[in-house]
Amino acid sequence: MTFHYRFQHLVFPTAAILTLLFSACKKDTPVDANTSLLASHPWRISAFADTDNTVKPPETVDVFVSFPSYRRDDTYRFNTDNSLIFDEGSLRENVADAQNTAGKWQFQNEQKSLTITLNKAVALGTTGITSFSTYSILKLSGDTLRLTHGTQAQTVVVTLTR
Repeated sequence: MTFHYRFQHLVFPTAAILTLLFSACKKDTPVDANTSLLASHPWRISAFADTDNTVKPPETVDVFVSFPSYRRDDTYRFNTDNSLIFDEGSLRENVADAQNTAGKWQFQNEQKSLTITLNKAVALGTTGITSFSTYSILKLSGDTLRLTHGTQAQTVVVTLTR
């Protein structure tokens, strides 16, 4: 009986200490500089330009001026685990729409491109029949994310800021 009592008093505290040590030693995956910049805060579209390259000289239209107010307060939150949260902001086109839509993001081409998967018809969401878009990164800094994509016929440049 004495042995069982002593054994019980030694095993449980030892197991608890080992559990704490192993959980404290869990290594976090390091986050690279560009991921840190992208995940540092929510991003809001502040400029959206569409260039028609089929005419000479090419004609650029400022699409952002025609954005409705319910699209101007939307945010994109890029998380370090490659998840993406689109937030409708305080204004919504339809109050029945979900406040948040989940998506994914991934760097491509040695972090020179960004692929966004978001099944929502918004500026950085669904385009055409696909549920993802890949953008070339023109600028990524602490306060500016400038993306572009397009074809020989049309080029879009989207600027997001804090």
